[in-house]
Amino acid sequence: YDAHLQGNGKGTVDYVCDKAYPKILETLLRAELNSNVLRVYNLGYYGASLNTYIPQLDAIFGDVYADVKMVGITLFINDRGYYNSDATFIEGTKTKLEQMVNYFLGKNIVPFLVTSQVVTQWGNNPNTGNVYDYMYNNHIQKLANLVKRDVAEKYQLEIIDMNAFGQLLLSSSD
Repeated sequence: YDAHLQGNGKGTVDYVCDKAYPKILETLLRAELNSNVLRVYNLGYYGASLNTYIPQLDAIFGDVYADVKMVGITLFINDRGYYNSDATFIEGTKTKLEQMVNYFLGKNIVPFLVTSQVVTQWGNNPNTGNVYDYMYNNHIQKLANLVKRDVAEKYQLEIIDMNAFGQLLLSSSD
């Protein structure tokens, strides 16, 4: 859980973990681009969703993150609990994602989308008839990535397909 989004510190503390993906990516990009000022911020936290981020956008991007030029949006897996059907998930997340994209465009921040990571096992098996079947991530990944691709096409945004990369990595691993 990232410190920058806890309590009243929303957007006021730059959380840095040297072993986390954002810091590693920053190090690689700085070396490749010969830049000492490039920053990759880690705005992810346990339980993050479109529903939890949207009300906090002004706080998050109004202080420590006010210098952000690009934002990669990877959310969605945790949004599954807000909807009870595929149709409402697609409609609701698309509306919220477009709201977020428009927020960034209005702030001259370039958004790009990142497909959901591959999840090999989580939650309940959808074949059991369990009331939580809708929370099965493999199904939600497909729906989330469909929404992201639709929004990327509509707004002509770049999309990084981490899902395809993850599938390739898993299929070629022992």
